[in-house]
Amino acid sequence: PYGSATGDRAGLTGINVRGMKRRDISQENIQAACKVYKMLFEDKEDTFYKRLKNVKESFGHFKVIMEIVDFLEVSRKRAICTPKKNVKNGESAE
Repeated sequence: PYGSATGDRAGLTGINVRGMKRRDISQENIQAACKVYKMLFEDKEDTFYKRLKNVKESFGHFKVIMEIVDFLEVSRKRAICTPKKNVKNGESAE
């Protein structure tokens, strides 16, 4: 939830801030979601599920973040959309 994806084979591009604002989600929650996106998809120090656990511990008091965490925990059984990587230099594709 709250992700923005593009491309023929969808690649996650960030948080859908415009959609969150349309749903009257507070700026505080939107900022938290943006931080969580960076923690989950840009920080590569731990495994994805270790980063997810860290997000849950640090941002668990945000309802919006828990919606994201719950979705991703259920996703262990299916593929999830992730940011596309440029194979040549390892940076996210735009």
